[in-house]
Amino acid sequence: MIDLKQRSLRVGSWLPRHYWKFMIAAGLAAAAGAVFFYLAEIAIAVNDIVDLLQLEAGKEEPAAENIRNLATGAAVLLAALAAATTLVFQLVKVWTTERQTRTAEEGHITDRINKAVENLGADKVVKTADGEETVPNLEVRLGAIYALERISRDSLRDHVQIMEIFCAYVRNNAPAGDAAYWGHRPELLDIPKPRVDIQTILTVIGRREKNARSKEIEAKYRPDLSGCSLQGLQLANADLSNINFDGTRMDNAVLDDVDMSDCSLIAVKLTSLSTRSMIYFRNANLLGASLISAYVPDSDFTGANLSQCKLQNATFGRSNLTNAKLMRVVTEDDAPTILTSANLKGAGLRLIDLRGNDGRTFSQAFGDSTVKLPDGCRAGQGELAHWSAESLPDDDFENRWRAWQREMGYLTD
Repeated sequence: MIDLKQRSLRVGSWLPRHYWKFMIAAGLAAAAGAVFFYLAEIAIAVNDIVDLLQLEAGKEEPAAENIRNLATGAAVLLAALAAATTLVFQLVKVWTTERQTRTAEEGHITDRINKAVENLGADKVVKTADGEETVPNLEVRLGAIYALERISRDSLRDHVQIMEIFCAYVRNNAPAGDAAYWGHRPELLDIPKPRVDIQTILTVIGRREKNARSKEIEAKYRPDLSGCSLQGLQLANADLSNINFDGTRMDNAVLDDVDMSDCSLIAVKLTSLSTRSMIYFRNANLLGASLISAYVPDSDFTGANLSQCKLQNATFGRSNLTNAKLMRVVTEDDAPTILTSANLKGAGLRLIDLRGNDGRTFSQAFGDSTVKLPDGCRAGQGELAHWSAESLPDDDFENRWRAWQREMGYLTD
């Protein structure tokens, strides 16, 4: 049902911009038909009438009535021929009008964007105990955000530029340097939520339509929200896929049914991240990310890179880590990473402490002797017979892991 609605919206927005092409094509087809089936006949008829007029006029006693009738017929046919020849000029007029209309519309959209961007910087003066203070006019800024969202939907060609405006606004108004300090006891710190305009922009980005995402892919554009402070962000049913969040602070965020597939999340802070449903991290790059005390059960980490992540007290129960990469993961003996019931089929495990977990959890994964295993588990033996009993260098581990994935059918080239 959603696909049909999106298709109808695409057709509805495409037709007004291209209707003139159909008119010109139809006009040219009509002109071609007229030339072959109409105009040629008129020319022949006019020539025959002229011959008859010459013949009648050459008589000794020409009949005035005949001459008048023949002349009238010739005039009518010539008028029809002249009217038909104006079709080309009418088609040119349609094309010219369309160009003028499009130019006017583009100018109008440009004016709307300029006005909205101007309102994004709106401030107001408020009275305080110490006098007056200039603060962001959030009501006007919210109107500007929704205006830009509307323009993005009305004019798909401007979508990428509007996304760039949104991302630049968030980076400048919520830099990571402004994030609240996050110590070893985050539960004792009341993390503030994002300012309402920042929250609104993330909500707008998260609900962009499928054709807008396709436009980004076509333009090879990746939204850049790196180095931002998004602590306490709350989103549900949002599409944040293929966004650059490198170095962003997202501590204490609540993300329900949010798609972050193919995102770059290098060194991002997701401490105490939680979800009431699931989060999609398919093929995301979480290199060096902090997931301390994160609660992400039932989430999808298929193909994700979790190397060098901080996973103290993180809970992944029932999450899907198929083909995920967990190398040099930072854990502590007194704060284990909970992987019990997680799906680690085809995952690569190296330099990670998995003591305290059930050995069956990672029996379908690949690892080497650098993994700290529960009692009774040993690399290269039993259910872990396919593991390397040696400590493999990074490159050798990568090659052995990928070869094993292909052998097991977990990975295809």
